[in-house]
Amino acid sequence: MTDREQKSLLERRALKVSLGGALFMALLGFGYAFYTHSEAILLDGVYSLVGLLLDLLTLQVAVLVERPRDEHFQFGYAQFEPLLNLFKGLVFLGICVFATISSVKTLHAGGREILLGGALVYALLATTGCVITAAYTRRIAKRSQSDLVGVSAKGWVLDSAFSSAVLLAFVLGFLAQGSGFDPYLPYLDPVLVLILVVLALPVPVGVLRDSLREVVLMAPSADLQRAIHERLQRVIQGLGFDDYMVRVVKVGRVVYANIHLLAGERHSRATLAQLDEVRGQIRESMRSMSDRLVLDIVITANPHWLSRPDEAPANSGS
Repeated sequence: MTDREQKSLLERRALKVSLGGALFMALLGFGYAFYTHSEAILLDGVYSLVGLLLDLLTLQVAVLVERPRDEHFQFGYAQFEPLLNLFKGLVFLGICVFATISSVKTLHAGGREILLGGALVYALLATTGCVITAAYTRRIAKRSQSDLVGVSAKGWVLDSAFSSAVLLAFVLGFLAQGSGFDPYLPYLDPVLVLILVVLALPVPVGVLRDSLREVVLMAPSADLQRAIHERLQRVIQGLGFDDYMVRVVKVGRVVYANIHLLAGERHSRATLAQLDEVRGQIRESMRSMSDRLVLDIVITANPHWLSRPDEAPANSGS
């Protein structure tokens, strides 16, 4: 089994675990929300249910992006990965907005009485389940280098934060029963939801930002660009090229690099076979960076073809 096949197998396995965890958490959340009348638990259940539906969609996309290119998608299906993650970010952001509106209404109505004993049991079970699933998916995301699993892992980390905060708040509320804080206990649940929303917002916003960069074909992270430039500079120095220009874009798990090399004097009489050998050396030297790296290598003697994006090539011909 190749390294790429092993990563795909790990990816699907992690997504199935995430799917099973989301199903369990959704059933647990809705059951205890009905029993305890807690909107915080209901929010957790809704979040898990949405996560379940998105995990089903993610499994389909994980299979789709592995399909070879065809006449309809001649560059492959990698673009569906950031599109899905963008959709996930929008959905989770929508959940946060819905939860905020609902909690403000509850506060305005004077709060809500909840069954703290049952809520405490739920929070303990939910926190344990979320932390275990988050740890597993984060570990597999690193091993498989899958953005799909990475976003799912972020979702479980967020769910773990939700559940941990709920557990802490319900423990404090349970201990406060019978004390001078009793009049404030009805406000515990909606205030807790608002706190969870504030804590959660950076995650969907971050997913939206990263996915949107890929959807609109913005340059990838500075670290990735720097790694490609450093590797390219090392290899072309020994091949006698005068200059180079590279454009990089990351779409899901695939990195596309368009490289223009300015031929030096030693290449003035090079044959096509010799130039193809140069391309092969460059590909071989950069292969270790990623098994999803797609290189388009152009060798030219005209420096105008190396013009930067903000420069118009002169005499480029038609």
